Amino acid sequence: MAERDYEALVVADPANLYYLTGYNAWSFYTPQVLVVPLQGVPHLFARAMDAQGAHYTAALGPHHIHGYPEALVHRPDAHPMEWVTKEAIDVGVLPSGPGVRVAAELDSHFFSARGYLALRDGLGGAEIVDSAELVNWVRLVKSPAEQECLRYAGQIAEHVMLTALGAIEPGRRQCDIVADIQHAQTA
Repeated sequence: MAERDYEALVVADPANLYYLTGYNAWSFYTPQVLVVPLQGVPHLFARAMDAQGAHYTAALGPHHIHGYPEALVHRPDAHPMEWVTKEAIDVGVLPSGPGVRVAAELDSHFFSARGYLALRDGLGGAEIVDSAELVNWVRLVKSPAEQECLRYAGQIAEHVMLTALGAIEPGRRQCDIVADIQHAQTA
């Protein structure tokens, strides 16, 4: 982020939320973002009912998870990102004003045009730029431990596929084939 002169990053892609925090929920049908400041701890902003349980999967403390009011959901005259932007500024993770540069996942399927407009309007003249898939590029680089996990997963997948191919034969019951496959996955 520092190399690109970003003072904050607004992450909306559920896969990137998961990668950065472990947050894993089927809640992306409403606006949710992780605001990552250049310095400090990221904060997750989600619908109030989703924020209530976010601490079960997100590796964030309760003071770093914020729920916007249910009254903001599916309203033509207001957008949750208005509240999110104000709250993120108030807690100090989202700088605002002229001369500030904030990156956002502008090409994410989960960051709407209305969300962008609310963010832009709430940042007081800050420049919003596309993150250019920054988190995706970080995810691409694998540590030796991650590489070993990927190799092991590949070995398991190969074993499962070979088991499946060997188990399928005319007249064999489907439940027995599936049992062989499931055993290969977990043995």
